[in-house]
Amino acid sequence: MKHTPGPWKVHNHSNPITGNTLCIHSPKSKKNNSNVITFFKAVDSEDRANARLIAESPKMYEVCKYLAENGWNAGVTEMAREVIARVEEPK
Repeated sequence: MKHTPGPWKVHNHSNPITGNTLCIHSPKSKKNNSNVITFFKAVDSEDRANARLIAESPKMYEVCKYLAENGWNAGVTEMAREVIARVEEPK
């Protein structure tokens, strides 16, 4: 089975019925004509951190695959720094 291609993005949604939710989506998704990967209730900063981590999983997979095929080099270091910056709490 192949996963939905990245990039995945996190968006905040709020409405009177569901309250604050986080939606992870991909503009490239073909599943049921929807671009939503998943969504869940946003209660605190840990939820938002988890959403960012989930959204970066396609890129993390790409980095791991690159490492397996090419070994470590300066390009991988930069790719890893980019992923870390997107996952960590925005400053």
